[in-house]
This record gives sequence, C-alpha cells and structure tokens, in this order.
Amino acid sequence: MRLDGLRIMSWRSGPGAARRCAAATTAYALLAFGGSPLAAAEDGSAGQRAEPATEVWLGAEAFRRAWSLYSGADIAIQGAIREDGLRLRVVGGYGQYDHACRNFDPVTLEPFLAPCRGDVSFFDVLAGYRWQYGAWTFKALAGVTAKAAVKTTHDGAGTEKDWEVGGKAVLESWLNVSERLWLALDASFSTLDTNPGLRARVGYRVLPGLSLGLDASASALIEDAVAPSGDRHRYGLRAGPMVRYEWQGGEASLTAGLASSIDAADRATARTGASHYPFVSASVLMRY
Repeated sequence: MRLDGLRIMSWRSGPGAARRCAAATTAYALLAFGGSPLAAAEDGSAGQRAEPATEVWLGAEAFRRAWSLYSGADIAIQGAIREDGLRLRVVGGYGQYDHACRNFDPVTLEPFLAPCRGDVSFFDVLAGYRWQYGAWTFKALAGVTAKAAVKTTHDGAGTEKDWEVGGKAVLESWLNVSERLWLALDASFSTLDTNPGLRARVGYRVLPGLSLGLDASASALIEDAVAPSGDRHRYGLRAGPMVRYEWQGGEASLTAGLASSIDAADRATARTGASHYPFVSASVLMRY
C-alpha cells in the first residue's frame, strides 16, 4: 500500500527541462503516483500477531524511452509489520530517460532542440503510523525527499545538474471488501515541483494466493515561471491490468498497460499537448 515506486515519465522539453523530467520521473514511482513499490496486502485480521517486523521490496519500471529501478524497506518500530504502530520507511532509486531537450546557442543565444539523456536518483526517509479501523487499514507517513538529476546532450557538449531537497507526505489505505475482493487507495504529495499523486487498485482473488485486477494512477506536476501565464501544468495518467501473487512471506506484482502525459503549458494561449506510450511495472516484496 505505498506510492513510493510510482513514476510519471514525460518527454516534452523547455527551459529547466532537467528539473521537470527529473521531477516527473521521481513522481511516477514514485504517484505513485512510487517509490513505491506495489503494496503489501494488509490481509491479516486486526490484532493477529505476525512475526515479521520488516518489509523489503525491489521494483522496476520501463516506458517507451525510460526505465527505473527502486528499492526500499518498511520497519515496524514496535510490534510486527501487520500490527498497529510506528513505522519507518526508507526508499531509493535510479532511472534514465532519453528525449529532445531545449538548449541555447552560446553565441546567438537562439534556442534549439538536441537529443539528450537524463539520469535521476531519488531518496526518501519517512516516518509515520499504521492503524486498523474496522475492515480498513491505513498508513500515514511524512518526511524528507531528495532528488538529483543530470541532463547531458548526446554529443557531450552540454550538461545540466540539479539537486533538490523537500518534504513528502503519503497516505495509504487497504480494504478487504470480502474474502476475495480487495481495494487499495493511495495518495502522496511532494513539495518538489508541487507534485500530488493518486493511485487506485482493485483486485479479485481467483485463487487463495492469486489476484487479478486493475491498477490506475494520476499525477500532476506544477511548475512556476516557465510559461507566459506564469506556470505550467503537466498531468500523467496510466492504467493497466494487474497480476499479484502472495504467499506467507511476501508477494510479487506485475502491471502492464498504457501511460499518457498531458502538457498544459500555457493557459494564456490554451496550448496543450499529449503523448501516449506503453509501460510495464514489476515488484517483489519480502517480509522478515
């Protein structure tokens, strides 16, 4: 039930492209919109003692012109991982993307588009609380997030580096609607580029350990002073069928589908653009 492994990839360029692409990459892993790995099911009933006190996960995502790897851990400060109590979460990851970015001629200062590669790293340290309320299980966490981005033109003529630190908050929920049907709703917000995200998953256990369902998410990237109107809005959407297999000590998840990036760059001119591309996401989680 976490958003840290969810990432939104976008390929439009302009001034400050490295920062926008880096934030978009970290947001859609991280949305998710995330980091964060696909959620561990809160299947245990309230008060049932579970020995594992730590969840460790590893995940990967691939898009048309980008990929990312991430890993992390949830640690129960008191009790077991499926019991109510304090939580500590640490998440980190790395990704690359290729796109056309805007550069400026050093002599004429005229802008031009050039192929470039972006390298993005991110790191989160969050603390919070897990509690159960009836059939619902909730986790609320907040803390520090950091990202480092390097944009390099393919000819090596230009390099732009960016490093930012900010705050992040995450709210995750899980509901066992019945023995077979479950629902997960997550939300996150980061102060880096004002990036909120939402994610929803619904699954049906066709077998005791095997669930089939749908995974959908949305994210918004809001930037200042990059358009005549004074701000820029970029929205990321993705959805696809999901397969999830769980066992006593962990779970594995796979999602594949279609992702979309919608760029509403300039409200003054009502100029918009959109691109669509396939994606695949996989995650493995173990409890210790």
